Amino acid sequence: MMPMPDGTATWVQQPPQGILIPSGTKANIQNRQVLQGGNLVDPYPASANDLRRNRAVEVELIKIKDGPYRNIQGWMPSDFLQHTTVMP
Repeated sequence: MMPMPDGTATWVQQPPQGILIPSGTKANIQNRQVLQGGNLVDPYPASANDLRRNRAVEVELIKIKDGPYRNIQGWMPSDFLQHTTVMP
């Protein structure tokens, strides 16, 4: 398995292993990339149609901060996440 610069592996080299994350679980976003051709690439300006045409998916590296999976981190498609802002 060939690790990426951030220590994770691409989906081509390590098939995804899933866990069920309950609705309402809080997580922090660590990084945002585009998964294209099994590799993580820097985000680029594109519409949803451009991403589909390029067979790319915007993904975010999240770290869960509560619940039974606390401190687990992994890449999730951005469409799966509901972003919220906490005001002090």
